[in-house]
Parts: sequence; structure tokens; C-alpha cells
Amino acid sequence: MRYVICGANSRTGRLIARDLAARAPVADIVLVTTSPEDLSDWAEHGAQVRYGGYNDIASLKKAFADGDVLMLNNCIEIRSSAEQHRNVVETAKGAGVSHVVYSSSVGAHPNNPRPSVATHVATERLLWECGLGFTVLRSQLYSEFGFHWGADQLMRSGKCYVLGSGDYHYAPVSRRDTAACAAAVMCAPQAHDRVVYEVTGDERVSIQDLARIAGEVLDMPVVCESVSEAQMRVIFESGGVPRSGGGSAMTIPFLLGWEELVKTYVALESGYCDVQSSHVQMILGRSPIGLREVFLSKAGKGAGA
Repeated sequence: MRYVICGANSRTGRLIARDLAARAPVADIVLVTTSPEDLSDWAEHGAQVRYGGYNDIASLKKAFADGDVLMLNNCIEIRSSAEQHRNVVETAKGAGVSHVVYSSSVGAHPNNPRPSVATHVATERLLWECGLGFTVLRSQLYSEFGFHWGADQLMRSGKCYVLGSGDYHYAPVSRRDTAACAAAVMCAPQAHDRVVYEVTGDERVSIQDLARIAGEVLDMPVVCESVSEAQMRVIFESGGVPRSGGGSAMTIPFLLGWEELVKTYVALESGYCDVQSSHVQMILGRSPIGLREVFLSKAGKGAGA
């Protein structure tokens, strides 16, 4: 079986490739990217690295040739659109790919206010209609994002901002667990055919909990300050954060942009992200990586640091 990973040069794409290589021969892995030179290390180890752009259907046809299972990786660094995903899925079908694994998002609902969710909703609908086998992995908000965002606020102001009362919860998941689930599903597509998984952590926490844990890990006092949606936008804009982020940005606010960030808080407050499941345990046969463990690792204090 040949495994194709789109967006392979993203952080999540590289993690999927790493986990997949532990389960399947490297020679059977095809890494598709618009910057093949950045994956030369994988080519040296025997993986096939192919150019493929979501708007370049001719390149996708070549990239997907002989592929069996395709990972459509739509992480925040890639920022692909629903129309681009249609290009990928339709081209994959024409190339003989039999199964698509898609990285969707928690709260994939038409009324979710997060701008990025509209693409996930449209792509999930496309997969149900396209005639291919598929698996949808709806990832919770990443624990790593929570650490970087919380740490960034604490370092800048000693405060963690919450929208309204802050009395809302979610179950953050490690990016590593998301990648591990994707690799596991790719290797057993028939066992996960036409299934939608909620890929979450096993700890349901509030923003205040997240800030408290970040403060403990960083050994810093934490003050949570309630602000309105308009005030939160001003806070971001006054820090130079653009409305829309960019894939090359290094910090969470600049990667996501203020609109995605503010609307994520709105989605949290509205309950769209209040999803917790045991699906990571079901897929991997182990518990998810804990939030504190991720924070310690990102702070250089734990395993995997």
C-alpha cells in the first residue's frame, strides 16, 4: 500500500510522516509539498518527495500517481480552501486513490463563528458525497497552541485574557496525538471507513485552568482578566497582530490572526469546542498525552523537550 501525505512540510505533516514511518516501509510513503527541497532529509531516507500544489491539478495528478491512501492535511499553517480541497479529492479519485483521511476541526458546524471552520464543514460534506472511502479526524484545539498562547500573554502582561465570564471548557489535544491517530488510520483504512472521530484530550479544562497550569510550569503568577469581544480585538490589534495570520509566522497570534483568535474565544464561549471523547484511546490503544506533560515539554522541562 502506498501512503500519500499532502501538506507534508507542515509541522503536523512531518509528525504524521514520522509516525507513519514507524508503521510502514519508508519507500511506500509519498510526501507532497510545494517545497520539495525542504523535505530532502526524507528523500535521503527513501521516501518519495513530490511537488504538488492545491491549485495545480496537473502537479496533483503526478503527485498522487500509484497512491492508495491520502492524508489531506489542513493544519493552520497551510490555510487551504474548500475549493482547493475539492481539487485534491477529485484528482485523488481520478488517480485511483481509494481512501482519504482528512484533518478537520472540533465543532465542525455551519454556525461555528471561527472563520477556518467553514472550510472543514464544506470538505466533510464533499467527502460524504465523493464516493471514496474516507475518515474524518476532528481535532480539538492543540495543547501546544494553548501553551504558546498562554505563555505569550503571561510574558507580555502577566495576564491571561478571557472572554466574558470565562466559564467554558474544552479538551485540548496534543499535536503529537493528532498525528499518531492519522498515521494509525492511514495504515488500516478499512477499519475506519466512513467514520468521524473527535480527536480530543481526556482533560476538560477552562481557560483559567490552562492559564494556571502555564503559570505553574513557567513559575509565574497568573491573573485572568475578563474582556469583551471588542476589547479583545483591540488588545490584539494594539500588539500589531494582523486580521489574518500567515503560515510563516512564528508566534500563535501572528500565525492565526486576530479574527481567528477572537472568534475562537467566541466559539469556546458558545460551546462549539466543548467536546471530549475517548477516540484517541480507541485508535491508539493508549491515553492521550496530558496537558501538563505538553506544557512541561514546550517549556523545556519534560520528556520530549
